Amino acid sequence: MSPSARVLSGVFLEFEGQPVSASGLFWGEFAPCGCLCGAMTVDRGNGDVLLTADQARLDMNAGIKALAERNAEDGFVFRLMSQEQYRATPFGCEHEPKWGVVEIKAPEGHAWATTDRWHSGRRTRRRHIVPEAAVDAWADVPPALCGAVRSRHAASWSTDRSHTSDTVTCRKCEAAVAA
Repeated sequence: MSPSARVLSGVFLEFEGQPVSASGLFWGEFAPCGCLCGAMTVDRGNGDVLLTADQARLDMNAGIKALAERNAEDGFVFRLMSQEQYRATPFGCEHEPKWGVVEIKAPEGHAWATTDRWHSGRRTRRRHIVPEAAVDAWADVPPALCGAVRSRHAASWSTDRSHTSDTVTCRKCEAAVAA
């Protein structure tokens, strides 16, 4: 079998009172504003079948529990959809704020950063608001707004997207900005 071949499960599920192949059903991810922001087939094509919304949420968030939990906290919901329903539902969002989620901006002179790096240190999956002077600094590093400090074993604070893309914002830092 070629590496790109799909392995469909042959599983049928009851949907709206009818048996439907899992490969013909979709998990639609709906933002708090009600817009469709993501979708995937219930049958993942690798032998996995996502039977619950929680399984779909975790899979949609790259298997990262912190991202899946924040997704749920922010009000994103997963709904089972037929292929026809999926195709008939517009994708995208024109709301302000987009997807119905307010993005907390770092105050001037500060940046969202993490000490998470794939090659060193413990993964916290958190981004904190730190003074810009702390980014990529190794000595005399001031703490984040929430008081979090980089351990002596952790890498320096980083704003690099490759380090921050799979992290969630620190709620204490968000609260400090709002105060």
